[in-house]
Amino acid sequence: MLRQYKELHSESKGYGTSSLAFFDEVCDIIKNKKVASVLDYGCGKGLLSDALAKEFPDIVFYRYDPGMQTFRELPKDKVDLVICTDVIEHVPGEKIDDFLQTVSSFSQDAYFNISCRLATKLLKNGENAHCSVYPPRWWHAKLKQFYKRVIEIPTNDLTAGAFVTFEYESKMSLEEENAPVLYIPEKKNLY
Repeated sequence: MLRQYKELHSESKGYGTSSLAFFDEVCDIIKNKKVASVLDYGCGKGLLSDALAKEFPDIVFYRYDPGMQTFRELPKDKVDLVICTDVIEHVPGEKIDDFLQTVSSFSQDAYFNISCRLATKLLKNGENAHCSVYPPRWWHAKLKQFYKRVIEIPTNDLTAGAFVTFEYESKMSLEEENAPVLYIPEKKNLY
């Protein structure tokens, strides 16, 4: 399956670039947490970390994505914050625990934005690129198995769940009139 994701990265200019949509939220998190190091786990083409590095030149940014030749090396040390945007839904269900064990080993402070819908892209074998599609409440329970604290925060992506594993007040309220409404497409045996 990893080979197929590598092919998507190399063949599709836009694949692995969606994380820039989370720039403002991640900037706010970094400012509030006052971190010195950040790991962008599943960074795709690295656009979010590149933009963040320009915004915060004194912070060390690590980029990791097994589907990208240039970002295949994980840092050797722990970091202050892990960001993981539009990644975990690409991990097959039987590997989610291993994935979260690895991610949480770098920091207990993490930001996740997880798509809860089928992707528009298909892999070459015809499978949907989002192979683990679950509602936010499922992801919340799963993250709680690896982090002491998990807080769902608002997201501008109407088909996603966003979570932090530390105390944080988002600028957007879940109660706001314009807060996102979750839509999950029908799929047999989804949960």
